[in-house]
Amino acid sequence: MGELWGLFLAEVDNQSIITMLLGNNEELGVHDGMIRGIRDPLSREWKVELKHVYRESNFVSDCLAALATDPGGYQRLFDPPLEVEPWLEQDIVCISHSHNVII
Repeated sequence: MGELWGLFLAEVDNQSIITMLLGNNEELGVHDGMIRGIRDPLSREWKVELKHVYRESNFVSDCLAALATDPGGYQRLFDPPLEVEPWLEQDIVCISHSHNVII
């Protein structure tokens, strides 16, 4: 019988979320269900990688998250929403955004 592998990659722009996911804190407050749901793949025999990315590299997911707060309910997308097209076009032509660090 062949082997079955699972691969799960999560890119997160909030380092404290990664710390919370990797920690063993059982008191998660209002995010309890979500954090436990994300921790589930971490407990399996899968290759799981949590990676911190700067917000500037995450514009499409930020835009999709904002659209998810629309009271219209569940939406199944077959094409990118118009709101994310400018960010996707910038990705295609490799336009980068600087990350400002204040020292």
